[in-house]
Amino acid sequence: MQLFKRSNLLIAFLLLLQIVTAQQYASKNITTIDGLANNSIYSILKDSRGILWLGTGNGVSTIIDNKITNYTVDDGLAHNNCWSIIEDKNGIVWLGTYGGGLSYFDGKSFRIINKDSGLFSNDIRRLFVYKDNLYVGTAYGLSVIDINTKRITNIEQKSNFDRFQIMDFYEHQNEIYLGTYRDGIWKINLQKKKLEFFVQKQERIYSIFKNNKYIFLTQDGNSSRNKAIVQFNIDSLSRSKIPHKSFGNSVFWQFTKDKRNQVYGVADGINFPTGGVFKISKGYENYSDKFNIDSKSLWSIFYDKQLDRLYIGSLDKGLYVIDLSANISFFKTYKIDDIVKEDEKLFLLTKNNFSIKTNEEISSILPLKECKIYAYNFYKKGINKLKLEYFIWYQKKNDSTELKFQNIRISNHKIFINSTLGIFEVNDKCQILNFYPILTDEFEMLSEDEIVYFRPYSNTHVTKKIHDVNPTTMVFTMDNVHTPKDVVGSQKINPNQYSISRTSGLYKYKDETFSSYLVDNIWNEKELQFIKKNNVNELVISNSNGDVFIIDDSKAFKILNKIDKKQIIGNTITFLETYNDYIIIGTDKGVNICKDNVIRFIDEEQGIKHKLFTSSSIDKDVLVIGTTEGYYEINLKKLLNEPITKHQVQIEKIEINYKPIFDNEKKWFAFKKENIELAYNQNILSVSFAIQNHIAPHKLLFRYKLDGLNNNEWSNWSTNRTINLPYLPAGSFSIVLEIKDQYFGVTTSQKIIDIVINPPFWKTWWFVLLVILSVSVIAILYYKNRINKIKAQEAEKSKIQKRLTETKMEALQSQMNPHFIFNAMNSIQNYIIDNNTDDALMFMGEFSKIIRQTLNNSSQQKISLLDELQYIQSYITLENMRFKDKIDLVVSIDDTIDLLDIEIPPMLVQPFIENVFVHAFDSTIKEPKLFVNFNLEESVLKIEILDNGHGISANSMDKLHTSKGIKLAKERLALFGSSTKNAIKINSEKNSGTSVIITINLNV
Repeated sequence: MQLFKRSNLLIAFLLLLQIVTAQQYASKNITTIDGLANNSIYSILKDSRGILWLGTGNGVSTIIDNKITNYTVDDGLAHNNCWSIIEDKNGIVWLGTYGGGLSYFDGKSFRIINKDSGLFSNDIRRLFVYKDNLYVGTAYGLSVIDINTKRITNIEQKSNFDRFQIMDFYEHQNEIYLGTYRDGIWKINLQKKKLEFFVQKQERIYSIFKNNKYIFLTQDGNSSRNKAIVQFNIDSLSRSKIPHKSFGNSVFWQFTKDKRNQVYGVADGINFPTGGVFKISKGYENYSDKFNIDSKSLWSIFYDKQLDRLYIGSLDKGLYVIDLSANISFFKTYKIDDIVKEDEKLFLLTKNNFSIKTNEEISSILPLKECKIYAYNFYKKGINKLKLEYFIWYQKKNDSTELKFQNIRISNHKIFINSTLGIFEVNDKCQILNFYPILTDEFEMLSEDEIVYFRPYSNTHVTKKIHDVNPTTMVFTMDNVHTPKDVVGSQKINPNQYSISRTSGLYKYKDETFSSYLVDNIWNEKELQFIKKNNVNELVISNSNGDVFIIDDSKAFKILNKIDKKQIIGNTITFLETYNDYIIIGTDKGVNICKDNVIRFIDEEQGIKHKLFTSSSIDKDVLVIGTTEGYYEINLKKLLNEPITKHQVQIEKIEINYKPIFDNEKKWFAFKKENIELAYNQNILSVSFAIQNHIAPHKLLFRYKLDGLNNNEWSNWSTNRTINLPYLPAGSFSIVLEIKDQYFGVTTSQKIIDIVINPPFWKTWWFVLLVILSVSVIAILYYKNRINKIKAQEAEKSKIQKRLTETKMEALQSQMNPHFIFNAMNSIQNYIIDNNTDDALMFMGEFSKIIRQTLNNSSQQKISLLDELQYIQSYITLENMRFKDKIDLVVSIDDTIDLLDIEIPPMLVQPFIENVFVHAFDSTIKEPKLFVNFNLEESVLKIEILDNGHGISANSMDKLHTSKGIKLAKERLALFGSSTKNAIKINSEKNSGTSVIITINLNV
């Protein structure tokens, strides 16, 4: 087809309407909302430990692992207005304040050196370190401090103006120079303690920067146009009157240089809105827009070589952090409807234009309005070679019908733009080559002249020889179950062409035939969303549920792998791409980069702030992503080959029983302890940690376990940087931390601290051993004592048994009184002599009876009260026969006494009755009487033996109490178990009779 001809007027119009696509580096802004002490950032330093120091107008802020901590005069600072920060070779951080002098931090606390300490002035503008000296530039002069001894040397120099105000320093050939505001440049002669005038190059110096063989001197570029920075050759600075170069229209306060030797400077226009950040190379370019910096008042800048970042401090909007790696760049344009990158050209489709970007510039453009005119002219010509039923309808319409761009396809280096009026084929100069009046949402060029296109809610068509006058079209009707329906994507893998549907799964077109994998029961997934092929011609397909499948269909359908939606970060898949061995999945949260079931993730932390993705494309190593605000370019090769940041774990805080401890052992805001030892009741622990100097701290997930604990399972993954360990038992433990790095896609683990919880003293080995030894000693002593006691008891028992036997014998002997026996035998003899046979026989009967009872009772420990009573009665009867019944016996027994139930020691009463017959009566007693009374009072038996004899004298009574008979009676009562105290009471008076009371406790 003949090329569409444009008028010169239209070409001129298009040139004026070229899209300006400004590249923006990945950046972020940190302000007081995020926790900064103040939005005025006067000084910046990232020290050798990776701690970021920010000097503000209201104190100093440190940033460690994205955590901001603020310090003021209450924490030991000399002043809250910190204008300069520097680190010496010993690692000490020096902080110069404007108004309070100098502070330095030695890792544990802030120390102050001020005018009272010997400093020249408390108004410090700039600090400079060289070898062993810190050069302190103040608003009134110079102080030099030995960093080892802290000795101060002041060098005074008179000013030609109001004050000798030092603005900056530089070093050249081991000499230190300083620049002043109005008094020129001076060389410092430290040995002579003087300043030597070097050169007066300009009236007002704001800052100085040495760049290789050149030196930049800055002045007020608002009053001296294009002379904000004057560049001299450093070796000819003192001789040259004319600078090598001059440029800039602002006031520059500080410079830095990156690892590419690219110089950046920050400026504050003071009274003019000319400030910003500028890239200074051969030319001079404002990079504020590219760095997404909206402040015009910039004061400080620092380059982080390790992370390839710029830190830029403003006076009004806090800190800006810019990623210079350019792994991810954003180009702000209109909403991108579709984007394709091929052969290093970028094809952009927006609402009103199709444009081609070549070498970072828009090289050609095709307005939607021009396509609309072309389409209606085509319809009006009346050539319906594809035999489309809606063609005639469009012939009758005018150009008021809306046209909308839909997507771009590039096939065999040909560009096709799909629209609501048809498909435009254009060249790389955005000239329309052909127009195909095909209304479709999805199409694929099967070859240079063959196209398959899918009509929404209609039949599917395959047209061959589309460029010929008479093309041929195959129609696949909707009533065929294998005809694709609701197609949302297609992918060609020769010899097959695959299509996916949002409702009916996967289709394949081969040999002019469509087949449905769902109908053929090959694959039951219905709701598919995106389809791509990887570097080995495998299908990569996502479904609407959020799963991604890798499929080999070269010989037979086989699912090689499935990336489950739970592995993917995000709720909804918005694009799908493949790159080498990687699968790239865009979601509403960011970009997932998957390989071998390992996922790397990037989002706004890396600069992807706009996540309403509309389209994507990959060309060589570059991924482009269209959004509603513009598009991103991601250099995958650089991103995926970044050196993995080592996880530097440091413990920031340890709490025991909810109280911080070891704070005095902190060094540089962290604990260097590898182990801690605690008492048994210090067992509620909280350990807070930080990951220092990581490129993506928000991409870190943590879990931990406690080695040494019975239940040492891993905790759940979390971003929380605090480990809580409640109620630890006694023992030795190690906290093992596992870190899942979602940015680098690696997981590492390391031990961070050992913990020893000492047991209570009663559970310590020495106490247990002491207890065991003590118990053993006590047991041995007890055993020995028990053995000795048993032996003593046995000996005592033998002794008592022996004594009992003796007592029995003695009792028997005492009961069988020889006098009684002799008298009894004599009485029997007298009865026989007197031929009184009856009395002799009766007497002998009673005598033998009592002898038998005595022998029986003497072998028993207890006898019933009845037996004792019968024994007494037998004895008294015998005695009365011998004495001619002269003694009247009266026995009285308490009604409560059960004579059979109560037991007493045998032959206990008889000796006392015998004493009555022997000693109580003589011829003077006319009516002798003997009373024996048995009374029971609360389990106590009282036996009273009472006579009306002549009684016992006092001397005889004393002998009686200590007599052997009384002693034997008490011993027998003791053997019985009854108390012997007051067990036998004897009362007697001369001529008043005698009373003996025996008390026996029956409860024993």
